[in-house]
This record gives sequence, structure tokens and C-alpha cells, in this order.
Amino acid sequence: MRSFWYLITISLTGSLIQKGIKAFAGELKDTPTAANLLQESERKEQELAKLSEALRRQEEEYEIASRALNDHQKDKRELLERLKDVQLKIYTGTARLEEKKKSAQTLELELDVSFKESYLSNVIKVYKQAKNEGVAGVHGILADLLDIPEELHICCDTILKKKLYSLVVDNLETASRIIAINKRLKGKEIIVYPLTMFDDFKDFRQEYPDTQDAVIVVESIKQKEGDFPYDLQPLINDLFGRILLTRNYKVALKFSKQYNLTCLTTQGEIVYPGSYLTKVGFNESRKEVFQLYKAYSALTDEAEKTSRELEALDREKEDLGNKATRIEREILAGLKNKILLEGELRRLKEEIQLKKFDKQEQERSLALEDLDDVRLGMLAKSNFDQFC
Repeated sequence: MRSFWYLITISLTGSLIQKGIKAFAGELKDTPTAANLLQESERKEQELAKLSEALRRQEEEYEIASRALNDHQKDKRELLERLKDVQLKIYTGTARLEEKKKSAQTLELELDVSFKESYLSNVIKVYKQAKNEGVAGVHGILADLLDIPEELHICCDTILKKKLYSLVVDNLETASRIIAINKRLKGKEIIVYPLTMFDDFKDFRQEYPDTQDAVIVVESIKQKEGDFPYDLQPLINDLFGRILLTRNYKVALKFSKQYNLTCLTTQGEIVYPGSYLTKVGFNESRKEVFQLYKAYSALTDEAEKTSRELEALDREKEDLGNKATRIEREILAGLKNKILLEGELRRLKEEIQLKKFDKQEQERSLALEDLDDVRLGMLAKSNFDQFC
């Protein structure tokens, strides 16, 4: 009987010890230390993910900044090439302009010699001054406004003389301003044609001979083509309407008397109305005046065109210089930003490495903690088995 109760006591004691060991082994896994390690590991995992995302965004920003910097540097190279090209054009254009000006001055002197005075240079000076002052209604020098066939150059120049190189304006008020400018410049004689004074010649009528021995000059003189705000035909009618270019002196004498016209022969003889011969043969000093003037006018037009091109090139040069300066500032800002981004990338990468190392250490600590719990449980079980 005694042995029976002894067995029961041993059995109950073993059962209680076994329950205690199991309870103890279970509590080990729920200790505050293990829970904290798990929470800390999860937190570090989240931080690492955030840092990785920040690194990705930073790398994208760095790539964008690098591309922008490369684009700016490419733009700068292209701008500098363009600037170099513009500077070369300015240099060659300036040399070309100076050459044209010298040639024009030479022709101007020749023209003054042809006129035996500085009439034409004075007209040109007044015209340029009027343009500089912005005087409205000044159309230009008559010879530049007309389309005269080459075969009539000498004819028109011989008969009209200075009139062919007069200034054409819109009305009397503008003519008064031109005359005032001429006085202010202390110029000599100048001829000004206000178009309003020739309104009576719009319906000009003149009888001409029907013959092949003469050319009706007015029919060959035209206003230059273009969108001009004026009509030169009344002035053309007045200046050229009573002129014939005839085959010879006999024909000139006949038509001058019969039709009351000024007739010019191909030999340079002029017969005025009333059959009065006033000139025989061309004056060699004036023979090529119109051709000289056309050459001079072409040169001055080219010079003005070159001047406008140079002004445009100067503006382009300034604009390119400003753009180059802006791009240079953008490049410097881009370099600074790139350096800052590179530093931030290095910092993020180092921080990620530290976080990874810290996380690995945390995981090892947690693994060791779990291993200790298992060992304690196994030890308790071994002791219980031995006791039983």
C-alpha cells in the first residue's frame, strides 16, 4: 500500500514539473527582449526601404541634372561656333562696306566734276539728312525712281541735266522742310519737285509724229515697279512729254517746229521748239553722267544693305553673347547641383550600408535569442526525462 502511494506521488510530481518546464519554455519566447528585437528589426526594414526609395529618386534626379548639364554644354559649344561665324561675317562685312563707301566717294567726285560743281553731292547730303530726321513724304532722287531704258540714258541726261537728279516729295510743305534743311546745311542750289504741283498733267495730251524716224521718250519712261504710295506719271508727263529722240538733225528741225517739241539727235544735237539749235555734239564731261550715277546709286544701295546686315549681325552678336552668358550661369548652377546630388547620393548609399549592417546584426541577435530559448527548452526536457 505504501509503495502504491509512493508511485502516485512521483507521478503527480513529474506531471507538475513537466507542466512547469513547458510553461517556462513558452514564456521564453514571449519575453520583452525577443519582442523588442522583432519590432526593431521590422522598423529597420521599413527605414531601409524608405532610404532605398529616396536613393532611387535621387539617382533619377541626378540623371536628369546630368542630361541637362550636357545639353547646356552642347548649346554653349553651338553658340560659340555661331558667335565665331557672326564675328567673321561682321569683319568681312565691315571691310566690304568700307570698300563700297570708298568706291561711292570716288564716283561722287566724278559726278561733281561732270556737273562742274557739287550739285549732286549736295542733293545726296540733304536727302540723307531728311531721312535721318525722319521727314515724311520724301520719296527720293528722281533718277532712282524711274525705269529708263539704257538707250535713253544720255538723251534724258543731256536734256534734263540737273532736273534728273532732283528730290521728289509729296507736297509743298515737305518741299519747304527740304529747303530749310538745305539752308541749315549751307548747301547751294537744289531742285525739289512736290508731286501735288503736277496734278494738271494727269490727263496730259500731246500730239506726236507718226514716224519711225523718232522715238517718243515719254512712252518709254516708267515709274519703277513696286508698291509705292505715290504716282509719278504726272511728273513724267511734264518732264518727258515734249521730248523726241530723232534720227538726225533734219528730222529734229522738222518735228521741233511742227510739233513744238524739244528734239535730240543721236549725234547729240538739240533743237528746241521754234527750230532753235543750241547745242551740237555731246559734252564729254557729261556724256556718262547717268551711267555714273546709276553705278553710284547701286553702290550706295549695296552699302546701305550691308550696313543693315551689319546692324542685324551686331544685334545677333549681342543676343548670342547674352545667351552664352545665361548658359554659362546655367552650367555653373548645374555643376553645383550635380556636386550636391553626388554628395547626397554618397550619403544615402553609406546610410543604406549602415542600415543593412545594423539589420544583419539585429537578425543575428534575434537568431541567437531564439537559439537560447530552444536550448533551455531542450535542457528542461532532458532533466525531466532523467528525473522520471
